[in-house]
Amino acid sequence: MIYLALLFISFLGAETLSPKLGYFVQEIYMQQLDSPFAPLTEEERKTQWGKEYHIGLSFGKQLDLYQAITAFKRASILIPKDHFQRCREMDYHIIKAYYLGGQPQLATEFFEQSLLATIEPTFSAFHDLLVILYDAYTSQKEGEKSETILKVMENTFPFEKEKLALTSSILSGDIDGLKSTLKNPSIDSLIASVETSLDSQFFEETERGLISKEISYEKEEQKLKELYALKECKKASDELYKEYLHHRKNPTLASGLNAILPGLGYLYLGQKQSALTALFINGLTTAAAVYFYKNDNLPAALLTLSFESGWYFGGIVGAKHEAEFFNTRVFEGAAHYRMRDHKLYPILMLRYGF
Repeated sequence: MIYLALLFISFLGAETLSPKLGYFVQEIYMQQLDSPFAPLTEEERKTQWGKEYHIGLSFGKQLDLYQAITAFKRASILIPKDHFQRCREMDYHIIKAYYLGGQPQLATEFFEQSLLATIEPTFSAFHDLLVILYDAYTSQKEGEKSETILKVMENTFPFEKEKLALTSSILSGDIDGLKSTLKNPSIDSLIASVETSLDSQFFEETERGLISKEISYEKEEQKLKELYALKECKKASDELYKEYLHHRKNPTLASGLNAILPGLGYLYLGQKQSALTALFINGLTTAAAVYFYKNDNLPAALLTLSFESGWYFGGIVGAKHEAEFFNTRVFEGAAHYRMRDHKLYPILMLRYGF
C-alpha cells in the first residue's frame, strides 16, 4: 500500500505557488507625482475640449477613474485632430486610468487602437507607458508581448527592465525563476558597467579640467538613483528568497509522511487537529475493514476498504495542497513589504501622475 502511495506521489507534480500580491496607490500618493506633460495654456482651458481635459485630470488625481476616463474620452472627441500631442496625452491618460482601475485588458486593448501604438522614446511618459504595458500584458499572460516590452526597455531603461524581471518572478510565485534572475550576471554586469562608466567620465572630465566631481555626478543623478535602487531591489529579493527557503515546508515530504502514517504529514505542517482527524478516520475505517474480513463479510470489507482508500489517498493529496498553501502564505508575508518598500510593485515604478 505504501509503495502504491509513493508511486501516486510521484504523479502529483511539482510544487506550485499562487501568491496574491498587489498594491493600490492612494489619492495622496498620486497627487505627489508631477504630470509628464505641459500644463494647459489659458487659451486651451477656454475651449470645450480643454475644459473636459482639465476635468479629467482633476478626477484622475482624486483616483475617481471612471469619471476621469469619461472626461478624457469626451475631450478626445471634441479636440481638433491637428492637436496631435494633446490627443496622444489623452490616450495615455485613458490607458493609465484603466490600469490604475485594475482593468489591464481594457488598458491594452485601448493602447493597441490608440495613437500611442507607434510611440517613440521622445514621448514624455514613455517610461511609465512601458511599465504599464508590461504589467498589463503580464497579468493577462501575454508572454510574447511582455517580452517585446522588456526588449524595448533594455535599450531605454535597463535598470527598470531588470527590476521588472525580479518583479515578474515574485508576483507569479516562480521560485526557480527568481533564483535564476538573482544568479543572472546581467544585473551585476549592468551595475558594474554603469559604475565604471561614471568613474571614467569623472576622471576624463576632471583631467581635462572641464567639470568638478560634484557637477559630474549631478549630471548623472537619475542614473545613480536607479543604480542604487536596483542594488537594493536585488538585495531585498535575495533576502526574500532566503527567508522563503528557510520557512517553507516540503510538499513531497508532507505527502510522503501522510502515506507512511495518515495525519503525520499534517502534523509536520503544524495542523494538529487535522492530523488527529486523519489518523482517527483512517484508523477507524481500516479497523472496520479488518473486522468485516475476519468475520467473512467480504462485501462489507471491500466497501469499507474503498472508503479507506479514498481517505488515504485524499490525505496524501491534501497534505501536498496544505503545504503549498502554507508556502504561499510564507511567500506573501516575506514579499509584500519588500516589494512595497523597494518599489518593486510596477504601479510604484511610475514616475508621473495626472
